[in-house]
Amino acid sequence: MLDFLVNCFSSCRNFEKVKESEDMEYYSAEFSFDKYCSPNSTKIKKAFDILPQRDSLSIHISMDGIDFVKLSNHSEIKAFNEEVESQFLSVYDEESIFTLQIKIYKSISDNLISFYSDSLFKKMILSKGVEENLNFFDSLIRQNGNIHFYIIDSSLKTNSYCYTDSICISWNNNKKDSMSFKPIQINRKGVLDKRNKVCNPTNLSKYHLIPNDFQLTVRSDKSQINDVFDKITFFLSLSFICDITSLKSDEVSLKINGYRPISGVFNLESSSEYSLEVFNVFNWIYSDGNLSDKIGLARNIISLNIKGITDILSLSSSVLGSITSGYEIYLKENVQQYIDVKNKVSEFLINKSLQSTELVRSFTNSLKNNNFVFLTFFMSYVVFRVLSSDNTSMFTREISYLAYAIFIISFIYLIISIIFINMDIRRFSDQYARLKLLYSDLLSKDDINSIFLEDEHEKDLDYIKNKRTLYSVIWGMEILVLFIVVIILNATEGF
Repeated sequence: MLDFLVNCFSSCRNFEKVKESEDMEYYSAEFSFDKYCSPNSTKIKKAFDILPQRDSLSIHISMDGIDFVKLSNHSEIKAFNEEVESQFLSVYDEESIFTLQIKIYKSISDNLISFYSDSLFKKMILSKGVEENLNFFDSLIRQNGNIHFYIIDSSLKTNSYCYTDSICISWNNNKKDSMSFKPIQINRKGVLDKRNKVCNPTNLSKYHLIPNDFQLTVRSDKSQINDVFDKITFFLSLSFICDITSLKSDEVSLKINGYRPISGVFNLESSSEYSLEVFNVFNWIYSDGNLSDKIGLARNIISLNIKGITDILSLSSSVLGSITSGYEIYLKENVQQYIDVKNKVSEFLINKSLQSTELVRSFTNSLKNNNFVFLTFFMSYVVFRVLSSDNTSMFTREISYLAYAIFIISFIYLIISIIFINMDIRRFSDQYARLKLLYSDLLSKDDINSIFLEDEHEKDLDYIKNKRTLYSVIWGMEILVLFIVVIILNATEGF
């Protein structure tokens, strides 16, 4: 696009580029020539039309350092040419030098930003160290969520592109915005929260970046750009795996507490290749499963596969296979432990259910014992009276007092039995709650709910309470009936 614009003026004598610069805000290029020729209006209009709508173009013409004319709209080309001719040519001499400045003011729209020089774009990325690039991309990701760099440069031989889950770079030599980038939705906060639970990222915690932001799903034919992304992916993956990670410029400090503690410092620029296996390990750790168990196992196996901290730069591609195999064995052992735990809890709950029956049986036995006392007392007295030759009254005053004493003792025994069974009910519920709380750290919430069936527990409690109420009523009715009978007999006897 720029070459097309420059060609509008290239017929001017001794036309050459003086300087060129580009950053995230604007692109600027200056050309010098010593004889001005009016540009073609149609070509100028086409140059403006090619420009993406998110950007704006400005053309300045100056002579001998004096800025005379500015063009920022293709509709003004006729007035632009007239003004050049009226102002420049009236003071022009053979030694005059003309300067053409092309400036494009850029903005990000729909997460797209244009670059008009491939070499300047690469210089911007490659000139930064890891820490500078982290700051650069972190700002873009925070503001936009994802970003698409669109390089429009006619010097490119072919069109190409590369992208990650959230960053895309596409190179085009003749069209604008021809590649559609569809970023992957990332639960960024969830991944970062997980990292903060199991790692100490020290000064990296300020970044809102994760390894997926730089892991190239599609690689470009620009090896230097690929290397920058590989380097950052490698480093960020380490920060999500190691116990402690810090970065100062390109100096990385790491600590891994595995089977063998590993720690040290190395420079990211000390190697031209970075093991992508580190990203695969990160990706496995932060997928489904128990995070603490997986990262602990990964640290153990990584520490066994490296002798020093710099060996992690060339971590073997077989490490992930070793980690997953170890995890499968670990899961099998855990499954058996899990089954044992469930069986133990289920056995305890069955025993607790049987205990509810025992509580009712204990209360029933108390009632039976009470009935046995009544029966023994009255039957003994009846037999005694039948065998006695004494024809005095059936109930003497002393016997009546003794009967009342037995009724009072029986009533007190009833109250005590009710107190004891209420205490047992509370203890029964407390033991159930304590057991549930104890295993809540070992079992998932769903497992807890499926094993500790609240409805069944409530049924056991209701069973005990209903039986307690029923037998208490029977016991009380027995005391009351016998008490009334004794009163009636005493009244019959006249005392």
